Amino acid sequence: MITLSSAAVASFGSLCVLLVPDRGYFIAMICVVISLILDRIDGPISRKLGLSTPMGAQLDSLADLLAFGMLPSLVLAIKMHQLNMPLPVIFCTAIPYT
Repeated sequence: MITLSSAAVASFGSLCVLLVPDRGYFIAMICVVISLILDRIDGPISRKLGLSTPMGAQLDSLADLLAFGMLPSLVLAIKMHQLNMPLPVIFCTAIPYT
């Protein structure tokens, strides 16, 4: 079962992905920090309340991938593109990060 905290991690991660292209880097990084805090407390809360399920673990992993995998590589790729770096350099740097 997905907890409210895990849903919040996914929501903040999605919000960050939407903010980055509009140069909302500072707000996006604040959302990453909030996602990190919520992700840290999500597991203990779900185990304490007895809401831990295999599906919840998979959804938590998906939220983590969005907030801590896709977002940093997207920020890096967009920033490198703004610095007029060649596309192969962006791919070789940002994509392996995920």
